[in-house]
Formats: sequence, C-alpha cells, structure tokens
Amino acid sequence: MDIEYELTPINKGDFFTTEEWHVTISTGKNVILLYTQCWNNGTFTITTNETDINQILKLDHIIINDHSGCINMLEMGWYFSDEIKKNDTYTEEEVKEINMLKYVDMEDNNNLDEDYDEGDVDTCRLEDNGWTLEDTIYEVYNGIELV
Repeated sequence: MDIEYELTPINKGDFFTTEEWHVTISTGKNVILLYTQCWNNGTFTITTNETDINQILKLDHIIINDHSGCINMLEMGWYFSDEIKKNDTYTEEEVKEINMLKYVDMEDNNNLDEDYDEGDVDTCRLEDNGWTLEDTIYEVYNGIELV
C-alpha cells in the first residue's frame, strides 16, 4: 500500500532547483540556459510503499522528479549558478546575443549598445527578453530524512 511521506534534506543548503530556460536567437539556433538556485530549507512529499521509501532514505543524492515528488515548501533561496548548454557550439556573435538576452533590458533602447554586467541572472528579465521556462529539476544532496 502506498503512503505519502514528507521529506527534507538532512543539512541546510543542500536543496537545489535547476530551471531550464529556452530562447531562439536571431540565427535560428535554440539556446538552453540552466539556472540553478540553492535553498536553505525545503520539504517535499513522495507517495510510495515502505520498502521503496527505505531505499530512498539511503540515497545520498535524489532527483525528486524521478520519484514523482511534490514540492511543499522552499525557503531562503539564492542564485547558485547558470550555464548555457553546448556553449562551445555558438559563434562569438551568437554568445554576445545570448548574453544580451540574459543580462540586458532589451526594451530599454538606450542600453542595447552598452556593456553589460555578467552578474546574477534575473529570471524576470529572461521572461521579458523572450526566454521560456520549460522544466525545473528538484534535487537534494547529502541525504534526506522524514519530517
């Protein structure tokens, strides 16, 4: 019989979300940006049987999506990293366009020719610049425990 189990990382700062953002640049190439945040705390549920939950509790690393988990709560998140998949396949001009779409307010015509600051990625700016969120992967490292 399946039971719903509520789980949490053993350690603070071991809960990660990786968002997959997509955009098509002017050359027609599709670009995928992986945007990762780290969370101080969070809980999630997995519905499974007692045998499987005991195996899951032994895992050092869990991708919650692989177990049809449901995120209940995430607290105190911060920017961790971002990466363009297959970055080495883009020309110098394409990389410049990708970076503009990541960091520059494209609606402000006064900023289009200025240098941009490669700081933290702003997901609101991504949406404004035509990126779409396609998927989110939820992961926990260094073990989980029952709440």
